[in-house]
Amino acid sequence: MEPFYTQCDVLTLLGISFYGDPFAGAPGWSQENEIGKLWQRFGAALEQGRSQIVGLASPEAGFEVHIELPDDRRMGNQRTVFVGVQVEAIAPPPLGLFHLVLPAVEYARFTLRGPEITGNWGERIYEQWLPASDRVEAYPYTIEYYGPRFHGMQDATSELEVWVPVHMRQADESLA
Repeated sequence: MEPFYTQCDVLTLLGISFYGDPFAGAPGWSQENEIGKLWQRFGAALEQGRSQIVGLASPEAGFEVHIELPDDRRMGNQRTVFVGVQVEAIAPPPLGLFHLVLPAVEYARFTLRGPEITGNWGERIYEQWLPASDRVEAYPYTIEYYGPRFHGMQDATSELEVWVPVHMRQADESLA
């Protein structure tokens, strides 16, 4: 599992968020867990407010951002999950939608295909690839990018990109 690297400018997203254990209702990839419900709520809010959205960058692409602050990690599966779309600038959003602005940073971008999408890619990235790489995590979040090549979780031709914000490992950040 090798990434390609991309330097990205500030990324401005418009969407909705959830805080808690997203897998409490159902494990893994499920429409019944909090992430599945979040996507459903977002889809309805997006359709209802679409005429008010300014600068929608790529309407066919969705972003799922998992933010795990240090206190969240100590409390188990608690995290903030944000789902949304990219917009070109901040403008007054439709009621119920919010902006998330992510910093300019380099991303290690992993392309997952078919069955890899529902596999244990988080462990492979964060416990195997990252400690052995010349990079370290720059911010405590991960982006799942559902672009035009994503055709659903069960479609063998689907592709999902996982973006990890990174920076070069410094001499004092020894390899684990």
